[in-house]
Amino acid sequence: MKNTILRLFTFLVVIFFTFTSYAYAELPPPVISPNDPTIPTGEKLPTINFTPFIKLEVRNADGKFVPATPSLLKLNSYNGSLNLKATISDFKGISYGRIAFFGTSDSCSVGSTIYNGSYPILNLPAGDEKTYQSSEPLNKNLSLSVNLKGPLECKVLGNPTLTGLPRGAKVLVQVTGKNWSSSPEKSTSIKQFYVSLT
Repeated sequence: MKNTILRLFTFLVVIFFTFTSYAYAELPPPVISPNDPTIPTGEKLPTINFTPFIKLEVRNADGKFVPATPSLLKLNSYNGSLNLKATISDFKGISYGRIAFFGTSDSCSVGSTIYNGSYPILNLPAGDEKTYQSSEPLNKNLSLSVNLKGPLECKVLGNPTLTGLPRGAKVLVQVTGKNWSSSPEKSTSIKQFYVSLT
């Protein structure tokens, strides 16, 4: 009788573990949300950036490049100077990078007279750009440096044409980065920054 009970117990145990192992083998891998409270504080799940990462820096008084904050993106339109560096990064490689400048002022100051209207900001730098070929070694980082400096001018058309300084305007700094992806939504990043003119 004891042997029969023992064999029956052993048989049930074997069936239980066999079924449990099979069930767990069929379960899909767990999906973890980045906001999962079980993730320890300070730890983050790895993320995939499909488009290039762009940052803009400004050379400070100590000669070091620091992140370009609104308080640093200011320029005296008459004689100011602002050394900017745009960095484009992508682990898949960079195929193209560009930094460009655009600007229009609502007012143009000529001597003590202020003219209101729409005036293109003159003497903006040409910017910089770089294109890589697929035959070249993979470049994961690209830096472009440009010096934005005065005098930045505006012209009031007339007879005679007057030249003045843009006041209270902003210069648009546009940085474009591309990787080697064939998908447009995954290949291109465009980031815009504004320099306030004083």
